[in-house]
Amino acid sequence: MNRGGERRAHPRVAKGGFTLVELIISMGILAALIGLVVAVILTAFSNYDRGARLTDAKQKTQAIYTFCQQNLAEATAVYIGSVPAGSTAEHVIEFKDGRLFFGSSSATTEDLYGENFYAGCEVRVSVYCSRGDVVHLTVELWDPREGKVLYKREGAFRLSGLSLLGKTVHGAPSEAAPASNPVIYFSS
Repeated sequence: MNRGGERRAHPRVAKGGFTLVELIISMGILAALIGLVVAVILTAFSNYDRGARLTDAKQKTQAIYTFCQQNLAEATAVYIGSVPAGSTAEHVIEFKDGRLFFGSSSATTEDLYGENFYAGCEVRVSVYCSRGDVVHLTVELWDPREGKVLYKREGAFRLSGLSLLGKTVHGAPSEAAPASNPVIYFSS
């Protein structure tokens, strides 16, 4: 009771500080904010990793496509699948075990880029010809773990070396039945 004989509603009033309810609410809000920040950071790292893998796949696919294009464009003879009797070829491009192999046709081919280049991916190639001297080449970098294509490069180029000689690609597959992971023999 106070001097006037009235009862006080709260005999003691705390000066400063927080109640237990206020502390629990603020800790919950802080935990939610930390969770959001961690989620944003993890998403950023995931997107960066995905972008880096896509860029890497694009560069590798382009390197393989360019290698094939540069070697075949000036070729004076191109044979897809096999070299017919009486013909010769100096070089061979071969796609096996998901990798690109290259060498002379009289020796064993070697993995052109080495195992580390592929980093768990496989190369898949499809080839067909039109008009006898135009090669349509599709190079895919495939990820067998995810079961999907990481990057695909398609294009067509004229075999100017054959055109000048009036020759066509021997064993040329058609658009209806393209050669998958073919062995390509050629002379330059």
